[in-house]
Amino acid sequence: MLATTPGVYAVYDDFELVMQHFCYADKLTLTTQKQDFTQTIYPTDQGGGNFYGKTPVTATSVSTSVAGCTKTYALEIYDNVNKVWVDYNSQAAGIKAASYPYIQNYVAATAVFDILFTSDLGPAWDGKTVSLRIKTTDSYSGDAAGTIYD
Repeated sequence: MLATTPGVYAVYDDFELVMQHFCYADKLTLTTQKQDFTQTIYPTDQGGGNFYGKTPVTATSVSTSVAGCTKTYALEIYDNVNKVWVDYNSQAAGIKAASYPYIQNYVAATAVFDILFTSDLGPAWDGKTVSLRIKTTDSYSGDAAGTIYD
């Protein structure tokens, strides 16, 4: 290529620079997978005296492959009617209270919560089942393993 100044010449070489976040290659691994459990919701005591209270669901244990990368957590609930997973975090407070009254003391930062199974839920919940999962994501990861479910 010729420069605009007579007698001065320059050579150019075009190149492309791709910059990535340092967590782009991060992969998440479940350290300990939660076990599925069935918890039946009864409208009244079934005689054993142990059908009242809450069952705590603790934090999902996840490790990262790149030190210093952050993780976000979301509780997802399976919608049997529409056949999709619904993000509990994104629901309005009124929808949460009306649609998911069995979830109590939810902490968005860790997706820790309690499952309520008292008579307060009422007879409409008698014997119902729900499917829940915890989604853990490194939002900077470009790897498929940057999101896992427990």
